[in-house]
Amino acid sequence: MLLSDSKISSIIKNAKAPVDIKYRVYSDNYILYFKADTLDKYSALKILCAIVQKIQIFLLSEFKILVRGGITSGEFYADERIVFGEGLIKAVTLEAKHAQNPRIIVDTDIF
Repeated sequence: MLLSDSKISSIIKNAKAPVDIKYRVYSDNYILYFKADTLDKYSALKILCAIVQKIQIFLLSEFKILVRGGITSGEFYADERIVFGEGLIKAVTLEAKHAQNPRIIVDTDIF
């Protein structure tokens, strides 16, 4: 995870998203987040999926790591020490219930 940190940061910065996408490392997870109310949900999903796709390709090509996860919306808080909130719980639950094989699950709430 530490070896990939600068590259993942670069992928996010180079996405030229019209929102300030931030990320945190939580256990063995990367959490990407931004205020979803600044865009319509379709635009937000498109931007996030493009970034996640590039991260997946990087981790697979460099480290032979297949990833899984969840994309959802909800209240979320993060600082340098902690992350918590409904959005985090929903994403982790999506991953645990529906992404047993490597894949990214998109919550139906997004649509």
